Amino acid sequence: MRERLSIHPGDLIRCPDRPTARWHKVVKVGRHKDGSRYLTLRRARFWRLLGFGPLQRLEWSWVKQVGYGLRKSRSPVLAAPTAPQEAPCADPS
Repeated sequence: MRERLSIHPGDLIRCPDRPTARWHKVVKVGRHKDGSRYLTLRRARFWRLLGFGPLQRLEWSWVKQVGYGLRKSRSPVLAAPTAPQEAPCADPS
């Protein structure tokens, strides 16, 4: 059975693997041929200036093992508005 990920492109993820952990934007959620999952993150400007590539790939099994924080990019879908319930009134007659 496949595991459903609650992470989508555009979300922000934070892995506490170092004391200066920062929020990173998820660019892609993918699957390898063997079925394992991975996340592609956009690297911070600092790392790009040091010569690293703009994207970083993390294996989902490692992210789950270390733990992560998540900020959703989209607000959850609100329920459809319903008509206000009228209180039953006593018949005056």
